[in-house]
Parts: sequence; C-alpha cells; structure tokens
Amino acid sequence: MRRRARNEDDKRKRRATLVAAALESFDEHAYEAVTMTSVAERAGLGKGTLYLYFGTKEDLFLAVVEDRLGEWLGALNAWLGDRTGPVGPDELSGFIASSLSSRSALVRLLAILHTTLEHNVGQERVREFKHFLLRGMEVTAPLLEQRVPTLGAGGGTRFLLRLDALVIGLWHLADPAPPVCAVLDEPGMEPFVVDFTVELAAMVRALLADR
Repeated sequence: MRRRARNEDDKRKRRATLVAAALESFDEHAYEAVTMTSVAERAGLGKGTLYLYFGTKEDLFLAVVEDRLGEWLGALNAWLGDRTGPVGPDELSGFIASSLSSRSALVRLLAILHTTLEHNVGQERVREFKHFLLRGMEVTAPLLEQRVPTLGAGGGTRFLLRLDALVIGLWHLADPAPPVCAVLDEPGMEPFVVDFTVELAAMVRALLADR
C-alpha cells in the first residue's frame, strides 16, 4: 500500500514528485495529450493522491510554471548579479534568447498560460499564482534597473511584462501546427518561417533601444 504523506516535509516531497512527473510528461507530449492519470502513474502514485494536491490539470501545470519560471528567474538574477557594470542590449538580449531557447518546456507553458492554464482554477489559486509572479518581479526588476540604467525606475517590471508578450507571440509563430509546417516547407514560404532564438534576441534589443 502507498504510504500517506503525514508531515509537511513528506507533503512537499510528494508535491515535487508530482510536478516533476507532469514536466516529464509535458516534455514528451502536447499539453492536450497529458492526463492526470498518466501523471499519477509516472509518479508512482494513485490518481486520488494527485487530486489531494492539485484540483485540476490546470492547477497542476500552474505549479509546473512556478517551478520552471522560478528556476529561470533565478538563473537571470544570478547572471545579472555576476555583471560588474552596465549591461548592453546585445549582451542582455543574447542571454535572454539563449536561456529561454534552452528551456522549451517553460516557453511552451508560457504560450498557453493566459489562454489555458489560468482557466479552470479558483480565484484563490489565481491570486496565489499572481503573488508568486509579484515576488519574482520584486527581485528581478530592480536587478534589471541596476544593470540596465536606461530602463529607469519601474522600467524593470514593464520590461518583464513586455518580454512575456514577446515570448508568447513569437512562440506561436515559431511553433505552428503540423499542417502549417508542411505548407511552410513549400517554396516561397520562407518569409513566414520564424527562428525563435534569433527573433527573440532581435526584439529584446529593440525593446531595450526604445527607451
């Protein structure tokens, strides 16, 4: 019989196991193909146990976003903290583009965050998630303003919000549906083919230059 998690440390570990299982499933399948049952099986737990921690699939994947976005913000904070002087647009845009490109699961989740993951969850869960985002911005935004003085006071927060919009829009263009991919392989369709890394770096540079 599976042992019930009885103390807070056990509960945190079990929750982390479920989040990791969801991420592994998402790495292999589209969001629509991942089920709560498959995540529970991958974690070696019963479906009922999964629902003790996450009321819906969207609730579960908001936790995955928190995990992966928190990790990326930590990497960005560390990178900014290692700089010894002002950071130029080329340097910052290069880091952002390369670090997000290497975290495709995070980018794919951000692309469905506002249209899917923030739906089918209660108001309290949304509030909890937004406070997580606020805590992250409260650390990262001042670091950006310190290293990129042209952002000015409050500019770090606006930059992060605009970056979110850029990432979402570009990913939808760079990762089209299979029938669209087939059409884009045809001669003459090259203008519609988007390289996510290249275009994100270019747009972040433009965003930083528009100060």
